Amino acid sequence: MFMSDRQHAFGHQSYNHLDNLIFWLRKRQVLRHLTTHSGVIADLGSGYDCRLLIALLDKNPNLQAIAVDSEFSSNLPSSRLTTIVTDLNRKLPISSHSIDTVLSLAVLEHLEKPAVLLQEIHRTLRPGGKLILTTPGPRAQPLLEFLAYRLHVIDEHEIRDHKQYFSSKELMEVLVSAGFSRKLITTKTFIFGMNNLVIATR
Repeated sequence: MFMSDRQHAFGHQSYNHLDNLIFWLRKRQVLRHLTTHSGVIADLGSGYDCRLLIALLDKNPNLQAIAVDSEFSSNLPSSRLTTIVTDLNRKLPISSHSIDTVLSLAVLEHLEKPAVLLQEIHRTLRPGGKLILTTPGPRAQPLLEFLAYRLHVIDEHEIRDHKQYFSSKELMEVLVSAGFSRKLITTKTFIFGMNNLVIATR
């Protein structure tokens, strides 16, 4: 399993209203920066039900999708969706330069070896391909812990599994180390500066 302290992929159990709100906010960021509506898109840490990829496939008939996570629902509907069960701390069983767009949303903070994932993203993206990545920043930590540990409105196990809260500067440096060109990386924040958004071109 790629999230070593967790027993199930995100979404294995039902979503609450806050989960749905956060999903909608992340989806809005992805749609804003998704410039291609054909080719191959991969979601690394897609969740149990791949709901973002399913939504994208429903709207874009020329997309093929690859979902990577530790487990999947047996009821995934799309014939254009390939699922891969693997550990995101290790080399991915995906060919080099084969992906047009990589999504990785709220995953990096859970990994023991985040640099490995970023290196693998760089390897699997085709030249000109795009990475769209989100991860909570340091500002988010106290709020997430309050919501999880005190109010119990988000999953405590998810928050306890966070290994690191990346600043924009830290993200830039680890992306450059993974092979991305600094001049082709854009970092932004959203949700009141608590979440990082990275757009990086191979």
